[in-house]
Amino acid sequence: MALTKEDLQAISQLMDVKLDPIKADVSDLKKDMVEVKADVAGLKKDMVEVKADVAGLKKDMVEVKDIVSRNYDKTLEFYGKQQEYNIAQQEQMEEMQSLFAIYSRQTVRNTTELRQIK
Repeated sequence: MALTKEDLQAISQLMDVKLDPIKADVSDLKKDMVEVKADVAGLKKDMVEVKADVAGLKKDMVEVKDIVSRNYDKTLEFYGKQQEYNIAQQEQMEEMQSLFAIYSRQTVRNTTELRQIK
């Protein structure tokens, strides 16, 4: 039994009815894929910017490490000089205390001698 032209047309219409939801889904998927491609392109652009930012941060970190190192060296140098200054001040203070003690004893002796003279 051969299919007639009407049979083939009926099958075609039936196939169209069955395929319409699939065509709609494929159309929606195509639209979604356009959006996904745009999102991926945006992400790629963002990643380029992030990579540039990371490279900048790495450069900044090297500079910060250099600054910290220099400041650490200066701090150590200052600490050493401050220690020297503190020791010199302590020695001067001890000398002043000795001189003050001598001066005080001499003043007491001189006062005693002056009273004896009167």
